[in-house]
Amino acid sequence: MGHFALPDSDSALILNVDMGGANYFIAPITNIWGTSNEIVHRNGSLNKQQALANDDGTYTFVLALRDPGVHNWLDPTDMPEGILTLRWAEFEGGAPGATFGVKSQLATLANLHQSLPKDCRTISAHEREQQLAARASSYAWRIAQESDA
Repeated sequence: MGHFALPDSDSALILNVDMGGANYFIAPITNIWGTSNEIVHRNGSLNKQQALANDDGTYTFVLALRDPGVHNWLDPTDMPEGILTLRWAEFEGGAPGATFGVKSQLATLANLHQSLPKDCRTISAHEREQQLAARASSYAWRIAQESDA
């Protein structure tokens, strides 16, 4: 769990995550009081199934107020300050591998792509619309399933 404070709307926090063999991972953003942000229609949280890995199996996430054009965008829902929690679980062999961990870096959106791994997955505006529509549909399905139970 870590506190983030983006200095301005042109800043981005880059997180390069090595899962260390974890089968479960989630990166939720909350406000400074721990309340979840908008997670149905915006990417205020991404899990391992929603995110795309780099070619080497690591994951690159970008936390930014504006869409950086990266598939694994963590959207803080217009709040420049909050809490980002990285949760790992279900490690192969019962313990994290030797490469397990995260490295972070602050960048500007203008220079973001120079700081990203070459194989970091990008996304177009149309693809982002599709990603968010699929997200909302998935949440609607889960809510309907819980209502039927």
